[in-house]
Amino acid sequence: MKKFFLFVLIFILFNSTVFAKKNVFIIAKVNEKIITNLDIEKEASYLKILNPQLEKIEKDKILKISKNSLINEIIKKDETKKFFDYNQKLNIADKILKDFQNSLGFKDKREFLSLLSKNKTYSEEEIKEKLKIEFFWNRIILEKFNDLVKIDKQKFL
Repeated sequence: MKKFFLFVLIFILFNSTVFAKKNVFIIAKVNEKIITNLDIEKEASYLKILNPQLEKIEKDKILKISKNSLINEIIKKDETKKFFDYNQKLNIADKILKDFQNSLGFKDKREFLSLLSKNKTYSEEEIKEKLKIEFFWNRIILEKFNDLVKIDKQKFL
């Protein structure tokens, strides 16, 4: 009887593992980081929140945009890690998140996070990480090209 029970348990676990592997597959590998089909779908949901016009685009094109978005994010993070410590607490992270959600038209953080959860996309911490990557990337770009930018103050007065 014990052998039968053990056999049934192994069979269930094996089938669950096989079933899960059928649903998740690797799409790309960038700098030792793997991007799966689930990562791309999650990014697509997130991008649709950022830009509702993406709902009108064919699913294949949205998935391609999402894949490229994730690839770019990995590259940006790897490059910015050379200059910034990601383990440090970014004091302005909450302000960046608040400004971000306000720019998208949300009244408060709860409303924004509720929509993210409903659409099965990123958590608050994951959004903060994405915003941190963009913040650090923009700082590098600004420092690198700041000398090349000339502003004609007379034109704006």
